[in-house]
Amino acid sequence: MRYRLVVLTVLLLQVSCSDNGTGPDRRRFDLQFRYGVLGRNELNTFDNTITKDLILDGVATTRLVLLQRELDTLEARLVAIDIFSYPDTFVVQRGDTVLSITPYPSYIVKVRMGTTWKKVIWEDSIVSSDPKATRLRETLEFIRALVQSKPEYNQLPPARGGYM
Repeated sequence: MRYRLVVLTVLLLQVSCSDNGTGPDRRRFDLQFRYGVLGRNELNTFDNTITKDLILDGVATTRLVLLQRELDTLEARLVAIDIFSYPDTFVVQRGDTVLSITPYPSYIVKVRMGTTWKKVIWEDSIVSSDPKATRLRETLEFIRALVQSKPEYNQLPPARGGYM
């Protein structure tokens, strides 16, 4: 009888302490998004963290949990540009070059939608008229702006220095 009581208590504790379906293991969409010069900034919804590049002072990381409607919006935007059709390493043809950028942002986008995974790496060193580059840049800029609008991000220390 005592053994059953212990087992029942342990089971009840596990159920009461378990995630009720809102954590990264239960979501159908998650995103790891590295961006900026050298890709040192990172939004990671798998771990619910944001990392900010402080340049001379390294990086700072804090907890950031996006709302479900924000995750839904990010998923919809990535679906709208058909992120799964992008090559694993996205390269814009230099023939479409409008402007060359130095220093330039690097992006690594790792997405999970259901059981499907996609990773796209992009060294965005040129601005071109390529429609896929424009759509991807606009979407990634939207994600960056969302992150930088969050109080958790703004409470991190300011970056010191710059890139040349």
